[in-house]
Amino acid sequence: MLNHLRRNLMVAAGAAVWVLAMPSVTHAAGRTAHPRPMIEQSQIAVQLWTTRKYGNARGHVDYMLGKLKEIGYPAVELAGFWSLSGAEWKEMLDRHQLKVASVHTNQFELAAPGGMDKLIENMRQLGSQRVVYAYTTAEMETASARQTLIAQLAAYHQKFAEAGIEMHYHNHNMEFVKTEAGETAYAEMLRKVPMPVQLDVHWAARAGVNPEALIDELGARAKSLHMKDIGLDKAAAPDQPTVRSFLFREIGRGTLDWPAIIGAARRAGTEWYIVEQDANFIDDDPLTSLKASYEYLQKHFVRRGSAPRP
Repeated sequence: MLNHLRRNLMVAAGAAVWVLAMPSVTHAAGRTAHPRPMIEQSQIAVQLWTTRKYGNARGHVDYMLGKLKEIGYPAVELAGFWSLSGAEWKEMLDRHQLKVASVHTNQFELAAPGGMDKLIENMRQLGSQRVVYAYTTAEMETASARQTLIAQLAAYHQKFAEAGIEMHYHNHNMEFVKTEAGETAYAEMLRKVPMPVQLDVHWAARAGVNPEALIDELGARAKSLHMKDIGLDKAAAPDQPTVRSFLFREIGRGTLDWPAIIGAARRAGTEWYIVEQDANFIDDDPLTSLKASYEYLQKHFVRRGSAPRP
């Protein structure tokens, strides 16, 4: 698996400015040769990290869930349990008739005393069997740091499996740095730990990756996508048209080739298409941005007849 991944990757230099060099990162509207793929309404979810500004108290979460349901989202992905128990989340989600795609966790939660046991209990209360390891501070350029992370991931993966929970890995851009052996840290991790992945196509593209090719390479391991578009800040380098600072954008309002990306995900059998936007919201309102992304998916990619009734 992933034996040809290196051919599909190019890591750009710098922390905030990246070079656009892969064809699929350039907007292909009106030029793509890919047939428009269709997904089911029930496969769409929203990552709740997007809505964190509304607060994590129960009343604030309840309000936010109601608004997401009004937009039309059928499911959510938790950005952790925040200050609430799995039972509290389940009550609110059931009342709003929202499903759960998965739950995010990170190195800090799992390394805390009793953190994994608490997470497993909350997952049991929620009734979810999919957790996503979504963030690490490991230095991917350093062999020793990578090996420590890989050993931790293998141990977490095994313990979750023993509890009946499937652990997936969520990438950012740092995983695509080249290792001493010439492969990417991402390829090394997936070669050594038999975990499925949640591919964040925005962060992968920021690392210079062709998202469509990577999804094809991952195949059935690409169980879910995180979907947000890429905008380019032209003011960042006015004299260098190929160098731009990347911005978070609503789906369909940036440069990513969504027919190609979703088509590859369809070929791979991807189960969840999860909308997320970290920042740069329309009118500084996450819900407005989430509505724009939802409407774009409904218009172009949701199978006819599977959208919710008004």
